[in-house]
Amino acid sequence: LDETALLTVDSSARGNVARLINHSCNPNLVVQAVLAGRARSTVLYYLAMYAARQIDTHEELTIDYGTFGRGTRHNVTCMYGAENCRR
Repeated sequence: LDETALLTVDSSARGNVARLINHSCNPNLVVQAVLAGRARSTVLYYLAMYAARQIDTHEELTIDYGTFGRGTRHNVTCMYGAENCRR
């Protein structure tokens, strides 16, 4: 993991239903960290997901997993064939 990263999310071992949202290079959701409070010297955040565009009924919700570590891609397969695909 990148030691300079402010926030890291790893739901490979546990998490809520949001861990099932798949990656797309052209996602329909954006993720925003929202300050939830403090516990001693630790800052607590929620991750909120907002629509990046109009989402059709029954359309799969997707996010861009982004880059991991020191600017390298995580082992993520993009299955959507977006014009801006970074495969």
